[in-house]
Amino acid sequence: MTRSDKRSLQLDEHLEFQRLLHVLRTIGMLVLLAGIVAALAGVFGGGGPMSQAHATGGALDASYPRFARFQSPALIAFELPTAAVGGDSFELVLEGDHVREFDVEHIVPEPREVAAAGHRVRYTFDVAPGERQLVRIKGRPQTIGRVSGTAAIGGQPPLRIDSFVYP
Repeated sequence: MTRSDKRSLQLDEHLEFQRLLHVLRTIGMLVLLAGIVAALAGVFGGGGPMSQAHATGGALDASYPRFARFQSPALIAFELPTAAVGGDSFELVLEGDHVREFDVEHIVPEPREVAAAGHRVRYTFDVAPGERQLVRIKGRPQTIGRVSGTAAIGGQPPLRIDSFVYP
């Protein structure tokens, strides 16, 4: 035995384990990166291009949160042309989870009349001067998971509104 043989360490090289560890570390980094990109895009609520959704049905346009947080403020906005109203007032009818699972805090403009029946709420608004009528409903989601419902103005087909509420 030579002098150099006495000083060398006998270490087991676990190359397969090292390769597996490298693959798992790479997968973990990709998952973290995907989570950061999704958060910046607005998938987890808040701002970002994917956080808001828009829907159009007949003359009614709606803007609402695609992703929201449980008991955090959320804004649903409805817009329609004044010409589609055809009178001095119009009715906005909401049905579904947005009626049951959405705690309404503030409505602008204030409705002249509110009628609730089951899972349906009918708001009656006076027509404001201008080319377009805008109704903003601010509230807080009171459930976790998928929230779906419809909105319609007098005699027109309903507009579907779907959101996902995170804990």
